[in-house]
Amino acid sequence: NRRPEKGIAGMLLCAILSDTLNLQGPTTTDWDRLMVAVLAEIAKVHNIQLLAQEQFKAKSKELATLSSHALVNGDQKSFSFDASGFKGDIGFAVVETTDSDIIL
Repeated sequence: NRRPEKGIAGMLLCAILSDTLNLQGPTTTDWDRLMVAVLAEIAKVHNIQLLAQEQFKAKSKELATLSSHALVNGDQKSFSFDASGFKGDIGFAVVETTDSDIIL
């Protein structure tokens, strides 16, 4: 039974909150919810909502410094296809923010 140190638990907690959009994203699992509860206790985080809010605010602030090109290409996945006479490349990009005014 090993427990992560307080700082490591805090980093893991922040990673789960970011990846699951504060447990509100469509890919959030019951395991994520359990781990957030456990890690918050170890990290001594009493207000998970405030932590997530501050984390998203910092991320949105960082997005404001990016050029349009960097913003669109930051999390882009590219795919090549060749099917039924159609051949080409396509890319999908995602920008996650809780404050759309910053990037518009």
